[in-house]
Amino acid sequence: MVKEQRFVLLMDDDEQICTIGSLFLKNFGYEVECASDGKQALATYSQAYAKGNPFCMVFLDLNIPGGMGGKETMEKLLEMNSSVRGVVTSGDSTDPVFVQYHAHGFSGALAKPFNLAEFKKVLERLADSPR
Repeated sequence: MVKEQRFVLLMDDDEQICTIGSLFLKNFGYEVECASDGKQALATYSQAYAKGNPFCMVFLDLNIPGGMGGKETMEKLLEMNSSVRGVVTSGDSTDPVFVQYHAHGFSGALAKPFNLAEFKKVLERLADSPR
């Protein structure tokens, strides 16, 4: 039996969010790569995908000042791999992309600041559902 891949890409321009998110994910048995913007996230995802070791899910911050945010990054990831499972994260839970995350290719949404219980709930839902 092949063990399920448990690699997650976390994109956020806030280093503290990456640190906390990484700790949460590691607590649940995931390996984590962080990226500070969409350009870096796409390069990281592309390298892993080309090596045959894609991320099982991605968490993308919706708004990256001065860089590519979650919406555009998710669009490009879906072009690369139509089965990618993405979670949009944002401090603005009223943003139309956040509210209607499915319409923008995301599989889930997580409001910031998030806590361990919320993070776990999203992870479990995504881990149990196919793309």
